[in-house]
Amino acid sequence: MYVFAVVATHGTVAEGAARAIAGTRPAGDAPQWVATPQCILGGRAHRAVSIASQGHLHAAFAGEILGTAGLDAAASCPPNNAAASAPPNNAAVLLALYARFGEQAFAQINGLFCALVWDEREQCLTAASDRVGGFHSLYHTRLGDSLIVCSRLQALLAAPGISRELRPAGLHELFATGYVLPPETLLRGVRQLGPGEVLRARGSEITTRVRDRVATEPIAGRPAVGAHDLEAVIAGGIRRAQALGGERAYLLSGGVDSSTVAAIATRSESPRLRAYTGAFPGTALDESEHARRVARHLDCEHVVVDLGGARLLDCLPLIVWHLGLPMCDFSVVPTYHLLRRVGEQSTVVVSGDGPDHLLCRYAPLAAKRALAPWTAWIPRLPRRLMSVAGLSMLEKVRRAGARDLLAAYRILYTIPTWGLHGDLPGRLFPDFPREGLAATDYLAERRFRRSRRLEDLLADLTYIDLYVDGSSGVFNKVGAMARAAGVTLREPYLDREVADWILRLPFAQRLRGSWPRLLAARARTKYLLKYELAPRLLPPEITRKVKGGFTPPLSGWLRERLGGMPDDRWLCAPLRRSGILAPDAVQQLVGEHRAGLRNWDRVLFLLLSFDLWYRMTIERLEVDEPAWTLRDLDV
Repeated sequence: MYVFAVVATHGTVAEGAARAIAGTRPAGDAPQWVATPQCILGGRAHRAVSIASQGHLHAAFAGEILGTAGLDAAASCPPNNAAASAPPNNAAVLLALYARFGEQAFAQINGLFCALVWDEREQCLTAASDRVGGFHSLYHTRLGDSLIVCSRLQALLAAPGISRELRPAGLHELFATGYVLPPETLLRGVRQLGPGEVLRARGSEITTRVRDRVATEPIAGRPAVGAHDLEAVIAGGIRRAQALGGERAYLLSGGVDSSTVAAIATRSESPRLRAYTGAFPGTALDESEHARRVARHLDCEHVVVDLGGARLLDCLPLIVWHLGLPMCDFSVVPTYHLLRRVGEQSTVVVSGDGPDHLLCRYAPLAAKRALAPWTAWIPRLPRRLMSVAGLSMLEKVRRAGARDLLAAYRILYTIPTWGLHGDLPGRLFPDFPREGLAATDYLAERRFRRSRRLEDLLADLTYIDLYVDGSSGVFNKVGAMARAAGVTLREPYLDREVADWILRLPFAQRLRGSWPRLLAARARTKYLLKYELAPRLLPPEITRKVKGGFTPPLSGWLRERLGGMPDDRWLCAPLRRSGILAPDAVQQLVGEHRAGLRNWDRVLFLLLSFDLWYRMTIERLEVDEPAWTLRDLDV
């Protein structure tokens, strides 16, 4: 699936250039076309892509519309179910909004999407991503007198003349923190739209600006609400997801977030709700038994998918291709296999993502940063002392006083999460910058309160977490894997009305705990959801259990796959010769992990993902899904 546009800032665009961007083979099916003198829009046949024309306006739309703020609901988003004569044309809905609101039309849509509008009369292209971001990407670049916008990186790079030169700063950011934040990518000159951003191109003038973002703005003096209020709001989001039709399945991890969605949805699903759970048999990471208890409690049809075994890594080339960029989150592998199983019987999957990012999960960092001005005297501790009780807390408080809130967030959470410590980036990259990295431009449009009040820090951290770990991490992972598996993804918690309602809650209803408990990460986060609503709907053992996460036994998988692999096969030959990475340092990590001396699973997974991305993007561009697996590389 893709949405693309080619706009000539001067002159015209040849149709052949657009076909190259589409990536269609000469013998393959031609894309659908909407052609104008200076712009071509198109998309291969796919149920989530629509195109439309209305006078001098043309649009391409990928994703779904749950509702709109600017049009009558019945006219803008008719239900797509068995009784409907035809599914709604989302591109036509967008054009109706655009004719009334201009580029503010994108902010009127409740849904996950990316879209383009070409105004033939004004000779102007407008492109946008939804305010949550991550689920649908838009890449863009300049090529001579043309601007190219595309929802697939590989399709964009297929245009003749586009450079595939790596951007060192992006590579360093990827290996230092695990993400490359928009508007940048790993490639020089290729950029991506961030959540809620709108790109506007008219002649040689190209601008991007934020038009719509999820932002936490608790309402002062708002009366306390109860569990029944939250339940009603979530039920509304579920009903809007159900109204679009499709053969639905629900992801059920056994945790509070997905179990609450399933519990509310059972009341309106007919005949029975179908739930899918991924299991890692024989490991401490397996939470499938909790999901079974929830399924029995709700009396729903339950499918448990065995996700054990290193064989799951074989599909990593396909996974990386759909991601577009490498990712450090290795749970993307079982996510793909689980969604592929869902796609065998269903066309729609309903997930429970969102509450972790909406309901103050990083309250400990806010508490530590609030104390930072009074702890400037704390010296940098040697690593051997950082695990000592009490001293580790002092070190975290010292790190919380970093130059800005985003830096503190990444130093305390993003980097340690996946295992890069000390001078490892410098060992892997001969030219790694010693002064560190700053990526605050991505969040520059937000005027952070720069306050030490806990409420202000929580508001800013919620905003950062949504657009770093949310948009660039979890949402990107789940959205890309849903597309790879051929299913449509719906997220009730991220429904515009649901998310806005939660983000307006007073912090006292999102978080409970004394200062010592906040500092020690023992406060009650997601309070209204986990401690008031969930106990009404779920068995007590589910609400009391410690959060586990969807974490496969990657260390053992890699050790099994690395066991018989020749050392000189770890990196592809062009990457070994490029000088980007130090092959000796890579092999040292492989050897230590293989021998069980150190656990480098996260680092090795990112290295392997980057190597596959390099093969398919830099060494030889693969416009279509790769048909080969890791076994074909003897990895």
